[in-house]
Amino acid sequence: MKKKTILITGSKGFTGRTLVNMLNKKNFKVLALDCDISKKKQLQDALKDVSPEYVVHLAAISNVEHYDVSIINKVNIEGTRNLLSIINNMVNLPKLVVIPSSAYVYGVPKSGILNENSKLDPLNAYGKSKLEMENLCEDFQNLSILITRPFNYTGSDQELSFLIPKIIHHFKLKRKDIELGNLNVKREFNDVRDVCEIYIKFIENVNFSDKINICSGKSHSICEVIKICERLTGHIINIKVNQNLKRTSEISNIIGDPKKMNAMIGDHVFYNLEDTLKSMLFN
Repeated sequence: MKKKTILITGSKGFTGRTLVNMLNKKNFKVLALDCDISKKKQLQDALKDVSPEYVVHLAAISNVEHYDVSIINKVNIEGTRNLLSIINNMVNLPKLVVIPSSAYVYGVPKSGILNENSKLDPLNAYGKSKLEMENLCEDFQNLSILITRPFNYTGSDQELSFLIPKIIHHFKLKRKDIELGNLNVKREFNDVRDVCEIYIKFIENVNFSDKINICSGKSHSICEVIKICERLTGHIINIKVNQNLKRTSEISNIIGDPKKMNAMIGDHVFYNLEDTLKSMLFN
C-alpha cells in the first residue's frame, strides 16, 4: 500500500516530535519542515518540490508568557499566512490542512464549559495571535482547513516554562519547596499523546473546513497534581503560594466540550492524569 504523504511544520517541537513518531509507525511518509516560516522565500524553497496529501501546521510560538509580542505575531500570524499562500498555489492541493489554534481564543468565559460556539475574547497576545490566525484562514477558501483549539496538554520533554513540567522537575530533583500561584483553579491537563492521536484521526476522517475543540471535558486542580506526584514518588513538597504567579479574573473551572470532536472521530478515550504524570516522572 502506498504511503500517504504528510507535511509537518515544527516537527522538532514538543508536539511535533510525538506526532512524527506516531506517524512513522503508521502508513505515512512524513515530510518534516523546520525552517523559519516567517521568511517566505526560505519557506518557498523548502516546499518547492513537495506535494503533500496532508499538512499539520505545528510551527508556532506556544508559550503564553512569551515576552515579545512582535515575535508571537510574526510566527503565529505571518508564518501561517506564508504557509497557506504557498500551499494554496500548489498544483495538487492537500486533502486537509490542520491548523492548531488554542483554547486561549475563548479568554475568560462566563461559563466554565466551552464549546465551539462560545464567545471568542482572548486576553493575552498569544490568544489574540491565534484568533487572528484563525481569521486569516478564511482567505483560503480553496483549501480544506481544520482549525483545532486544543485545551491544556502536557507530556515528557515539554519545556520547564510550562506548569506541569515545572512541578515534575521539582519532584525529580526532590526539591523541598515549590512556588506556585492559584492552587485550586481547575483546568484540563491532557496528554500530548492523545492530542497527536486525535490529529491522526482527523487526517483519517475529515476532508472539510471546520473549527473544533481538542479536549477531554475533564479538569484537575494543581493540588490534585501535587498529591498524585507525592503518592507516585513518596516525596512530600512544601508549596509556597506566590501572589505574582496568580492570574487575575480566573474562573474556577474551565473545561472543553468534546461532543463535536467525538462526533467527528468517535469517542476518544484519554490517558488519565496519573498515567500522564507517571510517564513524565519516570521517563
